[in-house]
Amino acid sequence: MALKVTAIFLHYLAPVMAGWGPEWKNRMQRIARRHAECGKTIIGWKASAGARREIEAQAEQLDRYLERCRTMDKSETPRMMGALVVAIGGLVCDAICTAPVVTHKTANGGNPKSEWAWLNRLMDRLADDMTKMFPGCDMLGTEIYMAVSK
Repeated sequence: MALKVTAIFLHYLAPVMAGWGPEWKNRMQRIARRHAECGKTIIGWKASAGARREIEAQAEQLDRYLERCRTMDKSETPRMMGALVVAIGGLVCDAICTAPVVTHKTANGGNPKSEWAWLNRLMDRLADDMTKMFPGCDMLGTEIYMAVSK
């Protein structure tokens, strides 16, 4: 799920943020690179039919928030973008905490694989910066996270 929603973020929001300047473009490129590396760690991993349905339902729910972001008043769009970053960051953290088989060096835990640790760190920093720029997006992001992760 974390990789799916990060892919959605990279497709829809990262290009907008990359337009905010060279530093932002560089950050989006680093996130995209780590996302691709994390994707390699799940090659061959088989999700159950129920898990696939759950992942699709969560992605559809996140997509509804993205649609709201695209159609809302332009002055509110950055706050919603920040909220989505916070929510996605929470889902990446969740993956590390709940899926050690694919996110950790050993199947029963230990340290997270470096690509997952880096993706988590990059999303966390981005969420912190977005919260500083757009106060209140962290609270909205937490609400989105709670709705999507049910």
